[in-house]
Amino acid sequence: MTVDSQKPRSAFWRPPFVACVVVLVGAAVFAGPGVAWFKVKLRKEAVPLRRPLGEFDKAALGEYDFLLASTIDPAVVATLGTELYMNWTFENSRIKKPSDPARRVQILVTYYTGKPSLVPHTPDVCYLGSGYLQQEAANLEFDLTDLDGEPFSVPVRAVTFVKSAVGGRESPTVVYTFHCNGDFVSTRQDVREKLANPFTKGAYFCKIEVSFGWPGASPTTPNRDRCIKAAEKFLARFLPVFLRDHLPDWEAVESAGSAPDAIVQRPDVATTVSAT
Repeated sequence: MTVDSQKPRSAFWRPPFVACVVVLVGAAVFAGPGVAWFKVKLRKEAVPLRRPLGEFDKAALGEYDFLLASTIDPAVVATLGTELYMNWTFENSRIKKPSDPARRVQILVTYYTGKPSLVPHTPDVCYLGSGYLQQEAANLEFDLTDLDGEPFSVPVRAVTFVKSAVGGRESPTVVYTFHCNGDFVSTRQDVREKLANPFTKGAYFCKIEVSFGWPGASPTTPNRDRCIKAAEKFLARFLPVFLRDHLPDWEAVESAGSAPDAIVQRPDVATTVSAT
């Protein structure tokens, strides 16, 4: 029998143990000075709107006449997670038939920034809680032009719902998009991925949601194709102004290396204005 004259190696120096030590030390370094060295931003600062939502230039929308600014019930605001919102109704003066459902457009804008957990709310989920069933959904692209004549593309999501109601069947279509950290995106997952970028110091997202119809229309809402076309036409008017006057200049935020305090804006008091 051959006897090994070498002493057995200590368990502390075996490869699995050494690998664990290296991983733990590396994690400790990254969680401390490594975070600062790589300029990783774990807590997002608030990014303000350029101007409060309530100061949107209503006269800039051409044939769309301002009709109504509505407040949202406080319980619903608490669910939304923000008091920064615009819930306005416009009428298209070029559509002469009063009962045409495409004549009246509602726009709901919600803005989020400066909170530790930003969760995008979408009609896909919210409408289900109101008893609707999702009938059809698709991600689309709107090709628009800014106020300087430069083209830009806006990814949107169009969702059609259905619900049986007294007096008939309701089938509204909602078209929405997000503007998040300087870019338009169309899904909640896109927003989450942009917010999770560890190299940005500030963060915000804005949901812009458009729908058509009203209880006095016949039918109460346009069909899906007409809603999508009407939404593209309205957003072609609305978004260029909204980009210029209200949404943050993300390049300026990144260049500055810091984000100023967020604007605190209370929503408009509900006011009815006669359509012209």
